[in-house]
Amino acid sequence: MKRYFILCASLAVIAAGVVGQPRSARAAWPANSPREYVVQPGDTLLGIALAFGVPMASIQALNDLPDPDMIQAGQKLRIPTEPLQAGAGARSTLYVVRPGDTLGAIAARFQLRVSDLTRANQITEDAIIRVGQKLVIPFRGAVQAARSPAPGVELIPLVPVTASAPASSALPAPPASPELGAAPTAYPVTAVAEIETMRARLLELYNQARMANGIPPLAYSFVLQAAAQAHAEDCAARGTGSHIGSDGSRASQRIARAGYAGRVTGENWAFARSADQAFEMWYTKEIPSQGPHLKNILSPRYKEVGFGIAPARHGFFLIANLGG
Repeated sequence: MKRYFILCASLAVIAAGVVGQPRSARAAWPANSPREYVVQPGDTLLGIALAFGVPMASIQALNDLPDPDMIQAGQKLRIPTEPLQAGAGARSTLYVVRPGDTLGAIAARFQLRVSDLTRANQITEDAIIRVGQKLVIPFRGAVQAARSPAPGVELIPLVPVTASAPASSALPAPPASPELGAAPTAYPVTAVAEIETMRARLLELYNQARMANGIPPLAYSFVLQAAAQAHAEDCAARGTGSHIGSDGSRASQRIARAGYAGRVTGENWAFARSADQAFEMWYTKEIPSQGPHLKNILSPRYKEVGFGIAPARHGFFLIANLGG
């Protein structure tokens, strides 16, 4: 009996030594062994995938997640140590085959070629797909880049903004009204400075793209910024981006609620690590399922723009509200 108690006590000490160690102090994860990650408030599946350097599709497959937007704070996710699908890129998602689906119909739905699907899933074009089968949907921007070298943001023909131009890359001074144009006071000073720098960079990129296409540059609106900032913070609080607010509001409703009196309004949103990455997603890697971003940037109907930016884990939610 005495030896039994000594043995139990020894095992308890050993267990405490293992369990009590912080994750960074533990042995390296075995090869091909999934890691575990607990979803934090503000997380997105894309942000988690980028942080771990694995495709979204692999995380979806390992955790049986048909919808990449349906993750919640506190949820435990298994993270593969390497891509589970050889043809999957970082922004690839998973699609579950439905009744009546064909490779051609799925490709058309995501504005891809059948060859793009077969290459990503390592199947032939005459392969038979089954209901419930999981297919990797490659990111359209990456597919286009693979077909032919597409110019990056840096290669957009830049037109210098002259003194006579109605807008420049520098943001105007914010109005005296404290509710418009001010970054949230809860953010540290360094975060506020970074957000203002990102806003100025987005305005520069938007106007360079417009002027390169013969379209007048946009003026900056702090009223539109107020609407965009509120929605960016709403997306960050939910941990997912959408054109629909948590209260069910649409962009036009939120912009009107902020006091904007323009006749036409529009919205772009992105989750990215920088202003340049967000603009690249909107301008050179358009995602049809998320809205006509490129058309919004180049529309001559819009005369003004305001940007909302909210920090989140692994990146920022960026909202562009346009009006005219």
